[in-house]
Amino acid sequence: MKRTAAGAKAHQRDDREDRTIAYRIWRREVGRSPYTSDVDQVEWVVVDGEVVPAAVLELTRIDHERVGPAYLQAILDRYNTQGQGMFARHVGRRLRCDAYIVAYKYDLTTMNLYNLSQERGWVEMSQERYTTWLQQLYQFKTRLKQASRQQTLLSKTRKRGESLSPSSITPSTTTQQIRYLVSN
Repeated sequence: MKRTAAGAKAHQRDDREDRTIAYRIWRREVGRSPYTSDVDQVEWVVVDGEVVPAAVLELTRIDHERVGPAYLQAILDRYNTQGQGMFARHVGRRLRCDAYIVAYKYDLTTMNLYNLSQERGWVEMSQERYTTWLQQLYQFKTRLKQASRQQTLLSKTRKRGESLSPSSITPSTTTQQIRYLVSN
């Protein structure tokens, strides 16, 4: 199996063919089902052996050199009027994570991020800044899951009449900063 420099599973083929396009076009023509939707990507993090969803991503490529607010608004309008945004938000809620639109420039130099779940955005980022954002998202979800486990432990301990310090479950300033960056 091919791996990336970061150790993730790499694209296994040497071509760039979208091998799912024929099925997806056919599937949209099947009757008796008013909607079909694909989530472009789900970001995951593994916390203490447990798989935790970090974000639902809807990807759209920008083929223009300059992108203004009207162009980004048109993307958002498309997501909000054609059902795609509604479905992405629903998947995010079910997975207990936010859904985002990532409008990326064709050469991957610029990413425009919009938080569909919280209706916040657009934030323009370089590829490097977007990479940092993803890493902060993983860290935030890891800390959130660990804090949730600590809260559960604290609740169970209190039920047994024992005591633990609640400061062990209080988010740190760093966690609050990451929460701000992730939700904006």
